[in-house]
Amino acid sequence: MENYCILDLGQLKILYAQHSEEKTLSQLNIPTEFPSEHFIELKGLSPYLSGRLTINKTDIGYDTDVDIVLSESGKIYKHITVLYNSNDFREALDLGYHALKKHLKSLKKM
Repeated sequence: MENYCILDLGQLKILYAQHSEEKTLSQLNIPTEFPSEHFIELKGLSPYLSGRLTINKTDIGYDTDVDIVLSESGKIYKHITVLYNSNDFREALDLGYHALKKHLKSLKKM
């Protein structure tokens, strides 16, 4: 199941594409199928780009792949980082979100 959210300076909200319900990060249910993809609208950047957090469950925790992708095709425009061995799903999602936000803020300074 794909999730969609908007990256801004306010509270992170996840918008489920299938159900059109807004939920905060603490209300998010842990998916049963992995990898789990979460798309993030990048307001103020190109409308053709989105952030994507791909979370995989491993034997020792959760790994998060952080990318900026083309909105239409999903092809990787820029790979940001991979975060390994988070303790739980919500932590993996939160760390991925912060890594993407940190990268975008570093671009703003240039």
